[in-house]
Amino acid sequence: MLTLTENAVKAIKSMTADARTPDEGGLRIATRSLMDTSLEMELADSPGRKDQVVEAEGTRVFLEPMAARILEDRTLDADVTQAGDVSFRIIRQRA
Repeated sequence: MLTLTENAVKAIKSMTADARTPDEGGLRIATRSLMDTSLEMELADSPGRKDQVVEAEGTRVFLEPMAARILEDRTLDADVTQAGDVSFRIIRQRA
């Protein structure tokens, strides 16, 4: 299952607070289409009907089913610049 680093948790908390996302909201990760395994991220007020929900320290990430399969052995990390810009990266989980 996807795990989140402390930096990712902080970044998502900041993003959802800035966007005034409801408490049950979070970051949603989905594939672009059935034929394209590229991933897209967006803030969402709630998970999709079939989304897997990953929770860490009060932060929620919603994974569309195909994205959940792609990310099952990965970790979401984030870098935040002083200006507040966020860049996410997906890394292999450590054994």
